Amino acid sequence: YDEIEGFAWEGFVLAMNKYDPTKSDMSFTSYAAFGIKNAIMNGINSSGQTIAVSLYNRKKMAEKVLMKGNEAIAYGAIRCGADGYFGYPITPQSEVMETLMEEKPWETTGMVVLQAESETSSINMVYGGACTGKKVMTSSSSLGISLMAEGLSYLAGAELPCVIVNVMRGGPGLGTIQPSQSDYNQCVKGGGHGDYNAIVLAPASAQDMYDFVDLGFDLAFKYRTPVIILADGIIGQMMEKVELRPEKPRM
Repeated sequence: YDEIEGFAWEGFVLAMNKYDPTKSDMSFTSYAAFGIKNAIMNGINSSGQTIAVSLYNRKKMAEKVLMKGNEAIAYGAIRCGADGYFGYPITPQSEVMETLMEEKPWETTGMVVLQAESETSSINMVYGGACTGKKVMTSSSSLGISLMAEGLSYLAGAELPCVIVNVMRGGPGLGTIQPSQSDYNQCVKGGGHGDYNAIVLAPASAQDMYDFVDLGFDLAFKYRTPVIILADGIIGQMMEKVELRPEKPRM
């Protein structure tokens, strides 16, 4: 991707300066650069221009903000055009809902943010939203995900796309509020009463937390299945620099 972006950016600059690649021995070796080369040769009027302008806008408009991984999930949801978030607070992921409530996306993008009365309620709200074709999600932690198991199984059985964030903590039972990776088997082997597998994304940074929300929705709708972002309390609470991409409009 870095190579493609580099060539695309260079091609955009050259195009804006009316550079003629037919009179140069420069090698355009990536698909993006090839598209931009055609754009330049055809009066900047092809798909190459779209790639270049998109990357230019990304460089120009992206913000870099210091935030927690949980907060990055919230911003990722707003900026990727999510339609709804239904959740219930539980340590160590409560900042996801808290940040959404602070940002009030219902006043800007129209995104619904609702605190349900329990994890069981929130997963079934996700089920209802997914049935209408909307981009909906929830988040919880370990024992909360266990309470969502039946609803998650129903979502998989109905082939409904959604994103579920699990910021893991220790078990068993109520366990502790300390970070853990105790839900690995539950998430990657299906969960519920089995016979299905969800797509699982494992973030390694706050930036991943942000990026995986958009990626999660793309995969969920492509393969018609729930997607789980499987993080832990360390990444959820850790503060790092996160690059916030330009917002996507809600569909």
